[in-house]
Amino acid sequence: MLPVVECALMGDLLRPDQNLRFGGDHNVKWLGDIVTPALTLDVVKIDGHYIQKNFPDYFSSIFDKRYSSYQDIATEWAHFYDADLPPMETRDLLDRMMSRIIISFETPPSILRYIEKVGGTYVDIKVSPIRFGQDLLLSFFSNSQKIFNKLRQFGIPDNFLLTEAALLERRLSQLFPKFELPSGSAVFLAQSSFDSTLISGGKLVRISDNRELIESLIAGRQCFIIPHPNEPKSVGATQFLEQFPSAQVISHNTYNVMCHAKDLHFITISSGSGSEAEVLCSHRNNAVSFISQNNMSVKGERYGKFVHVAAAFWSPVFWQAILSPETPVFAPDNFLIEPDRLRNHIGERWSKTF
Repeated sequence: MLPVVECALMGDLLRPDQNLRFGGDHNVKWLGDIVTPALTLDVVKIDGHYIQKNFPDYFSSIFDKRYSSYQDIATEWAHFYDADLPPMETRDLLDRMMSRIIISFETPPSILRYIEKVGGTYVDIKVSPIRFGQDLLLSFFSNSQKIFNKLRQFGIPDNFLLTEAALLERRLSQLFPKFELPSGSAVFLAQSSFDSTLISGGKLVRISDNRELIESLIAGRQCFIIPHPNEPKSVGATQFLEQFPSAQVISHNTYNVMCHAKDLHFITISSGSGSEAEVLCSHRNNAVSFISQNNMSVKGERYGKFVHVAAAFWSPVFWQAILSPETPVFAPDNFLIEPDRLRNHIGERWSKTF
């Protein structure tokens, strides 16, 4: 019989949603649905319901003592997201969980630093910036070297991204007419206003703070902008159009633009679309520039820090291998793709769909 592994599942405890609620309940729900049936686990789900039941003063204390400006909650969240340590209220809550392995989704660096500081173990999960494949990739990191070594056994093969890119091009050719932008143009890839990769040094990186750099990258060329599909009028898109009012807004499928791009310069603060452009079109003399240092460029150290795992590997064998201390490290026999398995399981499509 497999040993019981005590785990705590949680999202970003410091990030409120648009209704000023904490807990990341939807992330904790789908994560729990995947993890709990897969292994003999003693699981605590740290969602809003759990916190309100067990720590009824937590939300009010965070708002009253930390989030003073309701007008710009994102700015204050960014400060605590990237702080040396999270607020005392959050540390007190985390201390109750520290005997368990913490499995977290998109957790702030401040919280991860605290878990490590007090000797806890975590497995943090992020959605990979590469979303053009047949199924979603998730990016894993653990402060336990033993768990991280096991995770490596499930990482995507070296040729996976190029193979998936070729499959995407064939699919697009059947769905869309060929679309090309003028050679030598600049293309700005916008992203949502509340994206954690915008945070650098405790602040949200904005177009307005980098006007001269962006102008030097545009260099007077014909300019286009691709808004984020879920937030067409994001802060970044709005500020870019204010600075470059002649820029043309592109409503075509983002991947169709990339798959036919030649001699273009893609510019972004840190959008995952920039990372995808590095894979999809760099071989046709296209360039990608990131404004923020906190990006997930596939050529950068941050992307290389994570193990990127395909959804097909999310199974009882996967969780047993990485979480059970008695399970040895092993390489899976086959790398099989189950199209849309994780997207369908979560009930949400994360990619730029077509």
